Amino acid sequence: MIQDDPTIARIREARRQISEMCDNDPDKLVAFYREVQKQYQSQIVKAPSIHKVADDETLDEEFVEVG
Repeated sequence: MIQDDPTIARIREARRQISEMCDNDPDKLVAFYREVQKQYQSQIVKAPSIHKVADDETLDEEFVEVG
């Protein structure tokens, strides 16, 4: 793993800023991300989800929910 990866550094900085904006409060942070998720609901990608059943051959699609 590269410790000095600039992309990872930018992601960490963005996450730090968002957390700070939410007063480092986990409840506020979850509420923030849920509101963002609502804003972009139309862009949430469906992903296949395999549900184990008796015949082991069922494949359903569900929304992938973040957080």
